[in-house]
Amino acid sequence: MTDRRHYPPIAVFHIPECPTLGGNGTARSHEVARADWPHHRDCACFRLAMTAVVPYVIVEEGDDGDHMYEPSGDRPDDAARSLCRTCKGTHGNVDQERERIEVTLVPVTPKVAPR
Repeated sequence: MTDRRHYPPIAVFHIPECPTLGGNGTARSHEVARADWPHHRDCACFRLAMTAVVPYVIVEEGDDGDHMYEPSGDRPDDAARSLCRTCKGTHGNVDQERERIEVTLVPVTPKVAPR
């Protein structure tokens, strides 16, 4: 059985020459970045690459901002819970120190008995 883990908010991968980044960012190994953000998406700049294999990428990390966790139907095998619909993360502490998850409580309305 695999260990469950929390996913950070989704990230966007760019090629180092991406014009939208303007040369900003630190290049990481594509394999290492994929292991940290398996739920990433690729920027359109990947079409600029002259090869199908891009050894280094610049990761633009997602921002989990101000939103409540809303589970989606997508749950990778190693995820602690379903990915959030908004940020595609699991809203847990990635460093495993403490889980944080926000929930909205909806008051239950009492059922009225028929007369």
